[in-house]
Amino acid sequence: METRREGEGQTTGRAQLEIWVASHLNRLQEFACDGAEELPFLPLLFTQGPVWFLLFAHRQREGQAWVTIIYEKVTLGDVTTPSGFLKVVSSLLLL
Repeated sequence: METRREGEGQTTGRAQLEIWVASHLNRLQEFACDGAEELPFLPLLFTQGPVWFLLFAHRQREGQAWVTIIYEKVTLGDVTTPSGFLKVVSSLLLL
């Protein structure tokens, strides 16, 4: 999860998420069985002010190297409204 103030640092926050998830997937790859070719998708949370977003990260092999792919964000909700707050909470419970 990465948090940023409203209107600030979306690019920096995204870069920090990418670095973190690449490191995390590297570590998971070390623990994976030798026969395991793929790791599961990882959910990522990004908040920009009161708005919550969901992203997914996945790792796949390209040639001899592993490449981390982050799929674009889906808006979960805006916690400044009751309905948005409930959407975020229900999404977190599903995760």
